[in-house]
Amino acid sequence: MPQVRIENPVPGGRPEMTLSKARSAVHRGRAIFVEPLVIRFIDSTHSKLAATAAASIEQRLHARVTGWQYDAVPENFHRCARHIPVIHPEKMI
Repeated sequence: MPQVRIENPVPGGRPEMTLSKARSAVHRGRAIFVEPLVIRFIDSTHSKLAATAAASIEQRLHARVTGWQYDAVPENFHRCARHIPVIHPEKMI
């Protein structure tokens, strides 16, 4: 079955779909054919999915770069954790 290229895919999503799924999206009014085998989504749901996916990707990248997940650990945990006996502290990090 031929693949249809998606002109505006969701970030992190597939850039292609099957012809039957593309026809279904067009029939429901969520997309239009721009060229014979190229589709563009026009539904606001797709836009919301794209925005949500982009925000999630941005948050993961920010967490990896800045280490904000470590900063989110409460101060109380650090005070209590220093009294926990640990054999290999380098493995905790």
